[in-house]
Amino acid sequence: MLVTTLRFTGEGADGKLILTELSSRRIGHSARLMVHCRDETNDRFRQSYRVERDQEPPRTVTLVCMEYQLSTKGGRTCR
Repeated sequence: MLVTTLRFTGEGADGKLILTELSSRRIGHSARLMVHCRDETNDRFRQSYRVERDQEPPRTVTLVCMEYQLSTKGGRTCR
């Protein structure tokens, strides 16, 4: 899960973007063993953010995000 408030600034004083997380929900999960020796995990989330940018009115956006993990062998022998 991401930090609830993300702040970005551009080169000039005008370039400012603030993302505030409103909600986050896991919409998918998969886990499997790859080549008999590595674990692969894939989680998908639907996240809603409030976007504040410079002098524009705030708006709400929905993103589908993915977290991917691939482990090392962890002492397993691959075939």
